Amino acid sequence: MRRVFEILAVLCVLLTLPAASVISKEPNEKATRAALVKIAGEGLVESHAFEYLTQLSDDVGARVTGSPQSQKAVEWSLSKMRAIGLENVHAEKFQIWRGWTRGTAQAELIDPIHRRLNVDAMGWTGSTAAAGTEGELVAANVFNLDEESKHPAKFTGKIILMVAKGEPKKGQDGLTIFTQFGDFVKLASKNGAVAIFGGQRI
Repeated sequence: MRRVFEILAVLCVLLTLPAASVISKEPNEKATRAALVKIAGEGLVESHAFEYLTQLSDDVGARVTGSPQSQKAVEWSLSKMRAIGLENVHAEKFQIWRGWTRGTAQAELIDPIHRRLNVDAMGWTGSTAAAGTEGELVAANVFNLDEESKHPAKFTGKIILMVAKGEPKKGQDGLTIFTQFGDFVKLASKNGAVAIFGGQRI
């Protein structure tokens, strides 16, 4: 995952460059440094970042990894980089454990009171049976998934509501939580959890 983020960061920098930016082919350090300073300056005053962000947001839309929109974003990026004059532009293949696209989700609380809930499926969670499913609702804290994962059998037959209780642990950044969540989803699903929904900070 870190490699993917590094590639995306480089791509974001490249896409902010104006089409006229060219790095000198001279091998000496002085010429290279001057070219980089020129690029940095033009990137600040003639940046296409907002234009490209608008195109990605409005024309491509949400780009969950493994979804058709993700592939559309790759094709858009390749085309855009070639259009601004970059050479040797190509996509690198990679594997993820599961592709995913969000569908519709409905849920109702039936005990101790009956109430329809507004829910969305969490990313990379599987679908329930076509006729729906019932189960006891249990919470799992996204800031404490290492502990939650120690006894996976407790999620058998349960509907998991993901909550953010307290604060992230020291050194627990977004990428760490994302990775832990993916591992947790696989573990909970393997141990018979029937659904996983997103909750809120408590």
